[in-house]
Amino acid sequence: MVFDTKFFVERSMNNWPDVKHLFATDDGSLPDIYIRNISHDQTIEIYDWLMKRCKITGDARVWSIEKKQEVLICDLIDPAEAVIDEKVEAFMHGLVELRVDSIELPRLAVTVSKEGISFDYRMGAEWTERAVLALFKLLHQIHLLAPNARIFQTDEGYYSQPNHEFSNAFKSYIA
Repeated sequence: MVFDTKFFVERSMNNWPDVKHLFATDDGSLPDIYIRNISHDQTIEIYDWLMKRCKITGDARVWSIEKKQEVLICDLIDPAEAVIDEKVEAFMHGLVELRVDSIELPRLAVTVSKEGISFDYRMGAEWTERAVLALFKLLHQIHLLAPNARIFQTDEGYYSQPNHEFSNAFKSYIA
């Protein structure tokens, strides 16, 4: 899928005051952003699309159900498909050099499971208004790949309690 970059550049972050506290102050937690209500094919497509835009941090590994041992994620032909096909367990790894327009996002971690994809991030000063706008642009691009996706943010460990400020800001952004 080709994205119209002019469309994304013209978007603005009108809700920054509403979501700043979810990003700007490092309280030691790792909040989560979930991409749910997506098909297995969309999980594979989103992960593949994402990985064409960044690098994996370190030597990320995953448990191979077939081999009964850890394997390097980078050695798998299609890591997300391997999760869906139950050849490997769900996995998580860091992302670096992820850019949206000219903005490099602060470090994120991505998790791939049969339930979908999620990201976690460390709150802190590097999450400026521009960085959060770039994150919203990234999430909007994912939403275009999976139009029925439910994209929401929660505090670490509180999957069942989505943050309404984030959800409202994101809905406003993509409207």
